[in-house]
Amino acid sequence: MSCNTAIRLFVWFSIAASIAWLGKIAYDWKSPGVNQAAQRSIHQCIHDGPHNTDTLTSMGHLFIAHYVEHTAKDCINPHFPLIHISTNEDHNAWLHIVRTDCRSEPKLRQFVDAADEVFPLYTLQQDFYDAPCWSYTLFSKPLSFWIGHAYAVRVDHENKTIRCIGGVEWGFKFSYLPVHPQMIFPRALALQDWQEDWPVFKTAKERMLFDYTDSQAGQKVPVQIGAMIHEN
Repeated sequence: MSCNTAIRLFVWFSIAASIAWLGKIAYDWKSPGVNQAAQRSIHQCIHDGPHNTDTLTSMGHLFIAHYVEHTAKDCINPHFPLIHISTNEDHNAWLHIVRTDCRSEPKLRQFVDAADEVFPLYTLQQDFYDAPCWSYTLFSKPLSFWIGHAYAVRVDHENKTIRCIGGVEWGFKFSYLPVHPQMIFPRALALQDWQEDWPVFKTAKERMLFDYTDSQAGQKVPVQIGAMIHEN
C-alpha cells in the first residue's frame, strides 16, 4: 500500500469516525427537563432580565402579558417560554385550558391546567403564571404544539357561577429545527373563544368524582365548584 493511499484511508476513517461520534451524541441528546434545583421563581425569571411585554384588550378589558421566549438554564423550565399575565379588572381566579397534539397521552390533548387540590379546575390567584416543560430529544418530540387559553374569571362559590372577564392565548410549538421550542406569542381571546372553551371546563368538572382529599384533615371532601354555570 502506498503512502498516499494510507493517508487517504486514514482521512476517510477519521471523517467516518467523527460523523459516527457526532451522530451518537445527537441520538443520545435529551432536553434538560424540569430544573428541580431552580432557585429563582417564575416571576424572577421573567422580570429580572430582558423580557417582552404586550398590552392586549380581551372582551373589552385590558390585560398585560410579560413573557420570555426561552428561559435561562437556571429557571424551572430551561429553554421553554414563561408567562405572567395580569389585569386590573375585578377577578379572583384564573381558568387555564390547554390543547396539544400529544401522541402518547390522548388525555393531554385537551385538559384544564390547575394545581390547586381544593379547587382543582382553576387557580385562585390575582396574576397568572405558567412555566410548561416537556422532555424531548432531537429525533423525538412528544407534540408539535401546546396552546393555552388563560381566562381571568370571577368565581362566586355561594351562587355557583363563574363570570369570564377576558383572557389570553399563548403557548409553544416544536419542530425539528430549531431544536428548542418556539413560543406562540400572546393574543387576546374573544367571547367566542370562551364559549368554545366552556364545554371543556364543564366536561372536566363532570369527570371529577368530588372526592378530593383535604390535605389537613386527611378526609374526603367534595370539590367546591358543585354545579357551577358560567355567565358571559
